[in-house]
Order: sequence, then C-alpha cells, then structure tokens
Amino acid sequence: MSRVTVFFFGVVLSIILGLFYWHSYQSNIGTSDACLCTELLAKESFLQNKNKIKAVEDCVKLFKNFEEAHLKCMETVPFEHPEIKIDSIKTT
Repeated sequence: MSRVTVFFFGVVLSIILGLFYWHSYQSNIGTSDACLCTELLAKESFLQNKNKIKAVEDCVKLFKNFEEAHLKCMETVPFEHPEIKIDSIKTT
C-alpha cells in the first residue's frame, strides 16, 4: 500500500473512532426530561446507586440536585390561571 492510502485509511479510522467516543459519552437526558429527573433525584436509593444507573448519573450532571430539576420541571409544565368570576349578587 502506498503512503497516501495508509494516511487516508488512518484519517477515516480516526474520524470513526472519534465519533464513536463522542457518541458513547453523550447524555441521553436533556432539560426536557426534568420531570423524570425530579422523580429519580427524589429517591435516596437511586442516588446511592447513581454509578450503576446511567439515567441518575446523567440527571445529577445536568441538574446537580432535586431542587434544580424540580424548578426546571415546573417551567416546562404549561399552567393557565383559571378565570376568576365575581358574582355581584352573592355576598361574602
């Protein structure tokens, strides 16, 4: 094989290995999963075994603690305030 072929093969192999390495360390949990993380971070048994459960480990990396996950979860839930009607005939 010529040097150009070996060099080209090395570059292609490096790119493939780099993509594999990058993909294997990407977190599958995003900010849209804050409510799931709230549930996971609320359980002490999950936190004790976070090294065994990848989802818990990702939640801890993304949100740090239960409170941050809960606040983000509350932001993602649409809440419409109910319309308050006052009846002028009724007295309180």
